[in-house]
Amino acid sequence: MQSTWAIIAARMGSSRLPGKALADICGKPCLERIVERVRLAKSLDGVCVATTYRREDRAIRDLANAIGVGIYQGPESDVRARILEAAQIIPADRIVFINGDSPLTDPAIINRTVAFCTEDVDYVSSHHGTWCGYPDGFSVEAFWRRGLETMIEDDRAAREHVTLSFYDRREWEMGVVTPQGGLAPPNLHLSLDTAADLELLRDIFSRLPEGFSYEDVMALLRSDPELLRRATR
Repeated sequence: MQSTWAIIAARMGSSRLPGKALADICGKPCLERIVERVRLAKSLDGVCVATTYRREDRAIRDLANAIGVGIYQGPESDVRARILEAAQIIPADRIVFINGDSPLTDPAIINRTVAFCTEDVDYVSSHHGTWCGYPDGFSVEAFWRRGLETMIEDDRAAREHVTLSFYDRREWEMGVVTPQGGLAPPNLHLSLDTAADLELLRDIFSRLPEGFSYEDVMALLRSDPELLRRATR
């Protein structure tokens, strides 16, 4: 039976917000928030955090061990290799790639993305920046491990951005998952990159119940013009 695992890429290094993976969001580290929400996705066989060998990232390893989630430590700059190596060790046939800066990740979006990524589909994305899907902060990418195993490009950008090479394979079948209730307001930024993002995410978590959905976040933003302004770039 083929297995499907979420692999969350996380590290402490960040030029704009160092240590953001463990930044506190209403009493829990960002990474723990992500893991909690990803674990709710019924389409997954497991969840793994992929971090680096760097000394500072031992804190991520320690958190992963504390909350009982799989952990893999690999190359820092070659993120694609890190994700592939983690998937090979698990082993995971289908990978659901989640960025470690997306604490709002919705398990329902994961389930929809995985359902779309069948044997005949090589790569599926939910991100607004690809084909008008969900906004930044709700990015989910699902693809088959065999696809990463065929990528041997040495281009630095392709190795830093795990799935970039999928876009160059025009012969591959690709897809996008779009919001069922219509598109989100334009230019939303709901991932964690800066101190301002952190304050925004804290406000969102503090005003919504546990297990909130993408639709709950959109309803909150539409009900509060100031919150929407802060979330727009």
